[in-house]
Amino acid sequence: RKACHEAWELLSEKVDEEQASSQKKSLAASLKAEARASKASKVATYDLGSQGVGWATVDGVDVVELATRLVRDAADDPASLAAGSRLVIRIMPMQSVTFASLSDLVEGAAPLISRSFGGLRTSPHRAIVEALESMKTKDEDLLKTAREKAAAESGTEPGSASSVKYAVRLQRRSAAGFPKDAAVRALAALVPPQHTVSLGAPEVTILVEVFKSLCGVAVVPGYHAMHDFNLHAAAGKQVVPPPPRKN
Repeated sequence: RKACHEAWELLSEKVDEEQASSQKKSLAASLKAEARASKASKVATYDLGSQGVGWATVDGVDVVELATRLVRDAADDPASLAAGSRLVIRIMPMQSVTFASLSDLVEGAAPLISRSFGGLRTSPHRAIVEALESMKTKDEDLLKTAREKAAAESGTEPGSASSVKYAVRLQRRSAAGFPKDAAVRALAALVPPQHTVSLGAPEVTILVEVFKSLCGVAVVPGYHAMHDFNLHAAAGKQVVPPPPRKN
């Protein structure tokens, strides 16, 4: 509960700053915005009932830009709320949130990947088929469904964007049954061929967080330069590693 309150304070302050620095609106638009703001908070936090993990939603801002600004605050301003955070250690922005299934994840990620990489190499379910067929152990039911959906999908354009190095980072929590390897391969299959994988020094990272029945994805430039969105690391605090799991 205390961590959720701290997260609410951090996010609310930054959301207010983001909206205040946005383009000037007309008087009528400003009055409408104030009326909406008076009816509901722009930030909502949720206790997911799991130690060490919380959830928050924000309205009206780019969540990747929001998380980036928090990390920069932690690194550059010792007096900022971000630098002084005690319970909120890492902020993970998610641009698309879906049910934790392979199909929903890849469908939700496709528009983000297309926007960030200038197009798509293939369609979402064709990417899933490609990923599943490359696995040593195949889920035949999942593969059959993906083939059926792929047959109905239209073609894609890879675009001509300049080549960038990228990586896919997927983390599961309380979701051991989620097909991690197939998901990583399917997401990589969506990326146009002129872009190359670089696990050591990616310019762009496709972030995926799976928690129980929720799955979030974001495409983030300069993820490692942002201290992996770890506020304590950005502020120069000693980062304590998590305790080893009990078997």
